[in-house]
Amino acid sequence: MLCRYLSIIFLCSLVLTSAQALADEFTFQGELQFQSQVVNDVCDFQFRLYDSVTAGNQIGVQVDILNITVTDGRFAVDIDFGAGVFNGADRWIEIDVLSVSAGGPFTTLVPRQKVQAAPVAHFALNGNPGPEGPQGPQGLQGVVGNTGPQGAQGAAGNTGPQGAQGPSGTDGSDALWQISGSTMFYSDGPTFVGRQTAITNFEFFGVNA
Repeated sequence: MLCRYLSIIFLCSLVLTSAQALADEFTFQGELQFQSQVVNDVCDFQFRLYDSVTAGNQIGVQVDILNITVTDGRFAVDIDFGAGVFNGADRWIEIDVLSVSAGGPFTTLVPRQKVQAAPVAHFALNGNPGPEGPQGPQGLQGVVGNTGPQGAQGAAGNTGPQGAQGPSGTDGSDALWQISGSTMFYSDGPTFVGRQTAITNFEFFGVNA
């Protein structure tokens, strides 16, 4: 009978029921063995939390859970010792077990089971944030966005240098003064310079050397 299990091997693990449950409730999963054989029975359990593996101070309230079916040694129960019991300090769970079919007093299992990761991790959710991690790699370039509106016209730039002179234009077809080499002549009859009448064929100007 379980009330006589003085050499029970007790294996346990602790798992938070939910990260959203801000109370200190967690799931306790255990395995009961007696003389290297797994237990199959209906049991009552009592759970107490301490700050030491032996003696020490009880933390929070005692939790009584009744009529738990143990199958192939395995069982799981939800435990809540009260708010604030997991503050980062070491904690141990003391467990009493009783066979419902056998009756009799509870048997205290030894040694106490140290609380491992889950409730401590639950405490860490409410602690100070850790340092910022390293920057991740650059992501892929996104798609090109729509063209934005045209901006305002900028200020006028500096005046550029003067360009090269273009080629001379062609003579007009109605020009009366014509140039041939170093000679310029009037192509529409006789003309005169500084007189009222035209120069006749019998007049000429000469220059004495």
